[in-house]
Amino acid sequence: MNVIEQTRLEKLVLYEDRFPCLEFRKSILKLRIHINLVASWIINTKLFDNTTLTVILLNSLTMVYENPMVEPEPWLVLVEKIFLALYTVEMCLKILGMGFIFSQGAYLRDVWGCLDFTIVSTAYLTLFTAPEK
Repeated sequence: MNVIEQTRLEKLVLYEDRFPCLEFRKSILKLRIHINLVASWIINTKLFDNTTLTVILLNSLTMVYENPMVEPEPWLVLVEKIFLALYTVEMCLKILGMGFIFSQGAYLRDVWGCLDFTIVSTAYLTLFTAPEK
């Protein structure tokens, strides 16, 4: 006898409880499940992997061009912000697709995910610190 496990959406349809606003809560959960499925599909594509590696390579090339001893050129500051936005999108997609901490295989349960989260989070500190004159 083959047992087929239900998907999260099938489980949600059958779910019942005695608390108020069940249909509203189900619709919110359904939206969350769809967002999770789309994000999971995106992060598991070869295009996503290739795009991420390309962004890392291009960012490394711009870092080689930078000179920390002189004031950065305006276009370089803009490029840094674009890279930060791309890394943030990548991080958010992975968090939405994998879960943040508690689920099995979650983003912060992976060492590379922890490193990525730390780098992206601390990069925002440079946006909010005032430059010294």
